[in-house]
Amino acid sequence: NAFADAVKKPIKDYYTCVSKLQNQNVKAYVDQNIQVFVNDVVLSADNSIAESEEAFVELLNNNTLLTETKVELIEKNDCVISDTAKIKLAEIKLADGNEKLADIRNLLFKHKKISPTWSNVFENFKFNGNKLDACLVDYLNDKQIVVELVKEKPLTEEELKNESGSYSIASSFYDVISVSNVLSIDSFLKLMSVCPWHYDKMERYDIGSKEMDVLIGQKKITLTSENYLGIKQNHTDLLSKYITVWYDDFVNNWSELKLAVTFDDMKLLLESDDLNKDQKYQLLSRDFNVWQGINQKEHLVWIGKKIIELNFSGQLKAPIAVVIRNLDNEEDLVKIIALQGRYLKETEIKNVINNKMSDAYKSCIENNGKKRELENNPSNLLFIGILKEKGIISSFKEDDDK
Repeated sequence: NAFADAVKKPIKDYYTCVSKLQNQNVKAYVDQNIQVFVNDVVLSADNSIAESEEAFVELLNNNTLLTETKVELIEKNDCVISDTAKIKLAEIKLADGNEKLADIRNLLFKHKKISPTWSNVFENFKFNGNKLDACLVDYLNDKQIVVELVKEKPLTEEELKNESGSYSIASSFYDVISVSNVLSIDSFLKLMSVCPWHYDKMERYDIGSKEMDVLIGQKKITLTSENYLGIKQNHTDLLSKYITVWYDDFVNNWSELKLAVTFDDMKLLLESDDLNKDQKYQLLSRDFNVWQGINQKEHLVWIGKKIIELNFSGQLKAPIAVVIRNLDNEEDLVKIIALQGRYLKETEIKNVINNKMSDAYKSCIENNGKKRELENNPSNLLFIGILKEKGIISSFKEDDDK
């Protein structure tokens, strides 16, 4: 019965079996007629075959076999080759008799018949002239393959330097990957997560928004004037995230880094949800050049309203007196004096009250000994507190809603 079962069981590794025969004359005969043997025996079945890796490599390296036959072997054989370097580079015959450089390596990648190792990926990248061949792209876009690849070993600069030839190829590989738009965003994210390099300057910045978001989030793009400008010009919506990632360097070293920070940049950052309130307070209180150059009314009004919105009571590096002079809404004036009045001169506060506010507020500073009443609300209470602090009024007291 066991013999009967063995006979019934289909053979899926004919060439492997022949290669293992003690009588090598049989193998020599088969090799002399390899095209006929592979077509009529190995590939005769409609389903898959299971030649061993050694036998598979030998068939693919056989210069007598036509490319079309090798393609069918690759498509049908279940075996995965461990090392792409085992496949020789040779001129091979096509069915029409022409000669061409074998691209069997690329086909192996296309059909996922190569083990997911960095050495295999780098070898294919080098084989294709340091370019991402479409077959390698298909290979790297396979979710399971890229998962296996990135967990094979951590890529570090030191490890790459210790492997002959790997450093320059790996560096070129990642130079191409970092600005590519042919990989799925999932593969791009996983591959960049093990990239040992950080870029002070990109070859180009007009890559996909999702790819740029990954590079920023993984801190692969450092804070430099070139990167700052490149992101601002090509991905304005990601500028605030970029600054958030490098926030401490930005607020402390922007001048040394020669970052061209504009009012529009600050406006974007102060309106962004990427930065928290404390970070926005720092932006307002640090000595950025942009604060000294504000002179347009719309900019001055915007910064005034932003101070109120953020409830910012720190010392603004912009000229606060000029900011306040450009506000016209009385409610805004009360709130901003309450927040920023301690940085104003007594005369500056009096001028604002006398020239821009209603009689209810003007009468408070007439200094004629008469008591005045204002509505008791948080803004008025802080406002009056500033007037007393500056010596503009002598005293005040709360009386229910007055």
